[in-house]
Amino acid sequence: MLGILKADLVDPHFKELVTAFGFWWAGLGQVATGLLEVLHGNSFGALIFWTYGSLWMGLSTVWHYTIQNVDAHGAHGYVGAHHYKTGESIMLILFALATAFFFVVALRKNRALPTCLFLLFWSTIFLAIGEHVEVCVKIGGWGCMLTGLSAFYILAAEIVNEEWGYPLMPGITPLARKIVEDYTSVFQFDKAKNSVFLNLTGCHFMSAENVDKFEAALIEKFDGIGQKVHVVVNYKGVEIAPSVHEHYGEAISRLQNKYYLSVKRFAASAFRDVATDTGDVPETVLRQRRTSQSMSAEISKI
Repeated sequence: MLGILKADLVDPHFKELVTAFGFWWAGLGQVATGLLEVLHGNSFGALIFWTYGSLWMGLSTVWHYTIQNVDAHGAHGYVGAHHYKTGESIMLILFALATAFFFVVALRKNRALPTCLFLLFWSTIFLAIGEHVEVCVKIGGWGCMLTGLSAFYILAAEIVNEEWGYPLMPGITPLARKIVEDYTSVFQFDKAKNSVFLNLTGCHFMSAENVDKFEAALIEKFDGIGQKVHVVVNYKGVEIAPSVHEHYGEAISRLQNKYYLSVKRFAASAFRDVATDTGDVPETVLRQRRTSQSMSAEISKI
């Protein structure tokens, strides 16, 4: 909506609608979404949502207070009596610098998020210059529209891919993957508590061979202990290819029945307990998050 306004495709009074939606949807909505990202353990996503949510709330508040009910000619609407071009340019440049930082971090996330941030960076730069050069305002407006479209694509791709269970829409598959050659490195035994911590953070099981190596490594470690133990598993950032879901589940079931006294599996801050004597087999349900980035896994029982 801001892009349409800046590109001069609508009446200037359209800014009234942009102000309302900017505060409640783009502003307060993003701040609330940032809080949810924190609860899911995604600090990078939270930082992005809070940054641009706060920007929108600030801009919308400023725009709201430029409304004058009736001007000298009896007209209603925005009069822009206090418009400091240099100050607004500096503010936009500062947010452009923040966007550049987000872009660098996002390069390891996926392809879609850096694209969105790249478009936003240049849009903000042109809008900052546009405070003094009119043609740059329109360029920045078109850039904002492209940024919005890319953001909607990320949102749609995450929802569609989550519902279908595989990357139907491209661009949000994580680029940086943790390559684990020695799966024994994820194994930590606490003799005093008779417990084992399996830190699978960022591990990717993309083939049956990966799963077999993982199972063999854990069997070796568990056999070395010589008794059943309590197990805690960190699944944050784990990715399991749909083609090996069943194979992975069978491997975990064998390990659980033979070596576990009890098990806690968690992703981010959510813990779920599974008693081994119930015969329940864990299933990892992966959800790729955005923004961001970022990835989180939800562990459930079947």
